[in-house]
Amino acid sequence: MRKGISLIEMVVSLAVSALLLISIFKIVNMWLAMSSSIVQETKTNMSLWRTFDIVERDLNRSTGNFLWGVSFISFDAIVDGQYKRIRYYVSGNRIMRRSGNSYNTVTEFRESAGFFEEEGTVRFIIDKREILIGTKGG
Repeated sequence: MRKGISLIEMVVSLAVSALLLISIFKIVNMWLAMSSSIVQETKTNMSLWRTFDIVERDLNRSTGNFLWGVSFISFDAIVDGQYKRIRYYVSGNRIMRRSGNSYNTVTEFRESAGFFEEEGTVRFIIDKREILIGTKGG
């Protein structure tokens, strides 16, 4: 008997090692892709929650006089002790907020955004997420 490893044994062990490394690489690659998509989705959700919080804050200050269309909603509110007209509107892929002479980008969206009327409420939709805004009273 000869001592050592034959050429066939060496080729078989290299093939098995290559298959294991390829499998490990694929698993790590899938994990990284999944982690990246989770991070992106979390950032998107946080941005939308922040947007809805800003809108809710303004609505809590509203005094009524609502107007809306597919691309905007506006209402009167008391801001810093003064009556102001607040307007949210869609501009390109952004939701903008206007109060007096101030224009601010509230958020950017990927798919679509709009305001849609339903019996006494306006449905505010951003990228398939939504809130209902009551338009009666103040």
